[in-house]
Amino acid sequence: AASFGFVIIAPRSCPEHYCTNFYKDQLQCITAAKEGLASTGLESVDWLKSVGIFGHSMGGAATMISAGKDGYDIAAAFFLHPYYTVHAEDIKVPAVHGTGSSDQICPAEEVKNGFDANPFYPKVFAEIEGATHLEPNSSGGRNKHRWDAYVPRLFMCHLNGDSDACDLIYGSTSDSLCYTDIEMTDCEVSVGGTGDRNDWA
Repeated sequence: AASFGFVIIAPRSCPEHYCTNFYKDQLQCITAAKEGLASTGLESVDWLKSVGIFGHSMGGAATMISAGKDGYDIAAAFFLHPYYTVHAEDIKVPAVHGTGSSDQICPAEEVKNGFDANPFYPKVFAEIEGATHLEPNSSGGRNKHRWDAYVPRLFMCHLNGDSDACDLIYGSTSDSLCYTDIEMTDCEVSVGGTGDRNDWA
């Protein structure tokens, strides 16, 4: 995401256990950045712009909690193989729910339940065929880089108003998430209807 012009802040949190309060660290990072506490050496950054949040596993679960919080200018969220989805019904921003058919730790069915419970539109459910829970990891050669193009594009869409990026997330071209040559077990884009909570770019 940094190569796309975004500043990434990654708190070092939750070395063990279930990290149930990790979302508080995530939100505190946003607060610190907007108050100028994280701007050392980055004076040219517009810290008052909206932010995008994403996380994997427990970080994905924490991101789901954060996505339901007001007052942080969160514009979009990407949940990668989230560990639990009990807070999905509180989501208040456009989101992608990403998983894999071979994830034995956070089964795709649970991630799909979170997608179904998410009341906010637009939203995407994407299940990569054969992807394990460690699909996003960079260690051990596990990362096949199949999510890499889409995480920053979600933020380019909703933070920068980039219509081409929006097409890659929600569209139907050959490069779009649900139509790419990445084999998907299931992929669903839902933009909602009249009366739905919607923030279509």
